[in-house]
Amino acid sequence: MLQGSRGTVLQRGRRKGGGSHSQQPKGISLPEKETRFEIFKENVKRIESLNRAGNRTYMLSVNGFADQTNEEFKLARNGYKGLCSPAKPLHATPFRYENVTVVPSSMDWRKKGAVTPVKDQGQCGYKDISDTNTIMEEEKKSDVGTDLQTQLIYRCKKCRRIVASQENVVDHKRGRGEMF
Repeated sequence: MLQGSRGTVLQRGRRKGGGSHSQQPKGISLPEKETRFEIFKENVKRIESLNRAGNRTYMLSVNGFADQTNEEFKLARNGYKGLCSPAKPLHATPFRYENVTVVPSSMDWRKKGAVTPVKDQGQCGYKDISDTNTIMEEEKKSDVGTDLQTQLIYRCKKCRRIVASQENVVDHKRGRGEMF
């Protein structure tokens, strides 16, 4: 089941360094390594099953989280709740573009050069970072390949100020008398 045209998915994942299973620290116990490998194999089976189903517009692949259970992934990556108090809700009004008569049923923005690769926000989970990056990348989409680093941009949820770099985020928070 794990066979593919270029070897097994497990072998390809190991060659690529996929899954933290292949990157475990040397001091990890044998039972833990075996547990990680079993989780890895189950996740590979799930990935292949979902890809075989063919009902998606994308393909899944092995990555650095392939040896984690869903629960472990959620605990490690979804724990961040925000630095500041939530901002006041924005009240948006709908609008319509003028002179738009034909709208395609779908659009592949990759072909237009307007989409950059998926970014790993790490454990911090700053949703506003991705939102800000997306907006800035869209503004610069004429520069094909423009790719901003997620960790370098942050929009404060409280004052809405855009802050660049992690050091500036810390300074911004300290300047407002907030502790982490």
